[in-house]
Amino acid sequence: MYEINCPDPRPEEAPAARPAYQYRLSDIILAWVCWLAGFMLCVIIPIGKCLWGAFAFEVVLFVGALVLVGLRNRVCIVRAAVQAAVSILLSCAFLLTTNQAIIVCVFLFTVVSWFYMVFVLSGSSVERFPGDSFVREAAVSVFATPIHAPGNIFMAIFSNRRSEDGQPGKARFGKVFGLVLLGFAVAMIPTIIVGVLLSYDKGFSDLLGKMFDLKAIGKVIHRVSVGLAIAALLFGALLTSLTKSMAERRAADPAEAGNGTHILPVVAACAALFPVLFLYVVFFVSQWSYYMSAFTGVLPDGLTYANYAREGFFQLCTVVGINAALAVLASIFTRRRAYDPERPDRDRVHPALRVALTILSLFTLVLIATALSKMILYVDTYGLTQKRVYSTWLMLLLAAAFIAVLVKQAWHKMNLVCTLLCVFLVFFLAISLVNVDSLIVNYNVDACLDGNVRTMESNKAGDSSDVLYDAGASGVLPALRFMEETAGSDDPAILDIRVKTEKYLQKQAATLSGQSFWEKNFVSLKAEHALRDAAYMDRNQVPDK
Repeated sequence: MYEINCPDPRPEEAPAARPAYQYRLSDIILAWVCWLAGFMLCVIIPIGKCLWGAFAFEVVLFVGALVLVGLRNRVCIVRAAVQAAVSILLSCAFLLTTNQAIIVCVFLFTVVSWFYMVFVLSGSSVERFPGDSFVREAAVSVFATPIHAPGNIFMAIFSNRRSEDGQPGKARFGKVFGLVLLGFAVAMIPTIIVGVLLSYDKGFSDLLGKMFDLKAIGKVIHRVSVGLAIAALLFGALLTSLTKSMAERRAADPAEAGNGTHILPVVAACAALFPVLFLYVVFFVSQWSYYMSAFTGVLPDGLTYANYAREGFFQLCTVVGINAALAVLASIFTRRRAYDPERPDRDRVHPALRVALTILSLFTLVLIATALSKMILYVDTYGLTQKRVYSTWLMLLLAAAFIAVLVKQAWHKMNLVCTLLCVFLVFFLAISLVNVDSLIVNYNVDACLDGNVRTMESNKAGDSSDVLYDAGASGVLPALRFMEETAGSDDPAILDIRVKTEKYLQKQAATLSGQSFWEKNFVSLKAEHALRDAAYMDRNQVPDK
């Protein structure tokens, strides 16, 4: 018999739709708390206007997530607790410095850290400690996880709570409240238009002004709406983490792991690196006297300290950027040796690549050392500024990073990503918690008192000291010390600096007296107390900068 192939008359079964997430009472409460957190975040921004509130917000945010998710999931809680402790410690910068750039950087870092901590608590990290997947996981935790959550804050707040069997529950407050808000939102535009049209009547407009503070109402509406958008991200991250409490850590078998991005043959990678390394050898040999002059304190002919230091720094940035790119590309794309089951601990990175990366790191460290020597010559002559401190900090950070890369080539079991992350955190903690501006002014005051008046002179045209005004309230205590120790001096240069310092102190006194408690931190309060003791707070005349 012949079999007749006929199409199956039965319709194909459609793929099962993803079941709707069933919100529990705890989820609804969490959604409201996230909305409150988003609203409070809008209140404390800009951070410089509410330093105490920003610090308290960071503490509550990290401790709350750690307790809510960590105690429930009990996954990677120790790693997350360490991350939360470091982040809260970094947040102390809000109270210990007046440098706005550092405050903003700390805030942005802690935001990313919070999302990554919640991601880690879900058990979704493939590594016990930060490793090769750290950058990808951090990006996923910030940009993907909050958006692809199983539920969203809008449904949690504005819909009915469902029972365990999926049937609608009795609680209807969320739906009613959502409809009320929707009605208000629809009516807002015509109400504003009607109000504007009727405001031709002065009596009516005055009555509205007395009844409603339109500016304050607009600010509240802005904070509520923007806070809801921020809360959606917070809620998405937390809900995803809570629903992945039993997620298993994915550990790929090294014997079955594919090449991934390691597709470039070792011969090709080394052939691409060694000509560059040879060029560096020629460059250093030909310019050896130029670079070694930084260690002897003798400037090359035709160069000033400023030009010599600036050239060294820009050369450093360029060369280090090229070297870092070469090292990263070589590590990511160079093919590894085959996995040997009899030698599971054998390093799979080819020895030739290790030699190339070692030489590359050594050349970079030599250049960093010479650039640091140039910067020291510059600082000894002209004193410290914020840019010089940041440049030196960056040089030291890069030096520590390349030392770690160098150690990795000799000790292949070392977790390079985790080491680099720890190095960065140590340097970031140092520059955040040490009052950089106070350190700068103290150094320059000491140098000026020792006879180098250039450290306290303005670098620009005008009658103001850039170092003092850049420091803000952090420069008050060293400035008062300078005024005390130079009292009675007849040196014209010192007298000129005293006039500028007097104007700075008077301006700081006026600024601090006009700030609220929430805008001040320990540094500002201490400066205000010192100015009050020196009778600067009682003076009415405050010259402009």
